[in-house]
Amino acid sequence: MEKHLRFAILLIFSFGFYLQVSAQQFERIYANDAQTSQDKYLLLIKAGYVENQSLAVDKNTSSRATLYSTSVNVAGIILGGSAVLRLRFTGTDKPTPGVPVSIKLGVGGNVLSALNAITIQAINGTGNNQGQGNEVGPVYSGTQVVSLLSGKNQIEFTITPEQAYDGVKISLGIPQGVLNAGVLTSLEVHEAYFLKPASSIICGTIIDSLYGSTGTLLGGLNTVSAPSYAFDQNENTYATLRTNVSAVNSTFLT
Repeated sequence: MEKHLRFAILLIFSFGFYLQVSAQQFERIYANDAQTSQDKYLLLIKAGYVENQSLAVDKNTSSRATLYSTSVNVAGIILGGSAVLRLRFTGTDKPTPGVPVSIKLGVGGNVLSALNAITIQAINGTGNNQGQGNEVGPVYSGTQVVSLLSGKNQIEFTITPEQAYDGVKISLGIPQGVLNAGVLTSLEVHEAYFLKPASSIICGTIIDSLYGSTGTLLGGLNTVSAPSYAFDQNENTYATLRTNVSAVNSTFLT
């Protein structure tokens, strides 16, 4: 009897501990400072630049900054301008080594033909006017981020820096010879954030959504229309997911 009682007490304690751990709440801490590289020109053509950088640090996951890169033919060689956006956490709450940081990106169109032109790396401090300086840890390429995607997508990419860091650097360029001259590629950056333990958070509020398509065939036709209608609390509105008839293609909304 005593053995059974000890077992029951241990089971209750373990279950109670599990409930306490599983109920841990977290809040997003968004990057609050944006720095860009200066505009790049090749043969008087604006070949690399960033627009609306403040929208990547406004705590609004629907708004976005956009990085642009244009390929230019220079003496028969296809070159591309690069664009850099650095997002930093400069407020009271800062990430520590080993804490994951997530970046919400919008990708699609021509950039899917030049994925290795996208790079992401942790930083710890400001950069120069080219967007370089104070990089830490490994560089992640776009092929690691969006290798299975096609068509228009909104995704999150998460890295876990093991070094001290206070932000991330997102870069876009055009690899030599990949695209024809004059082709414009773009990359949308919505927000960067890390999670901080919190309490008294009201659950049931939608804070973000991701959508897009995967596959290799006719990916541009795999679309999601009006994704925000899926969580606007209006039963008369709806999002629409379209996909091609293919075992390797799919469309998602989360």
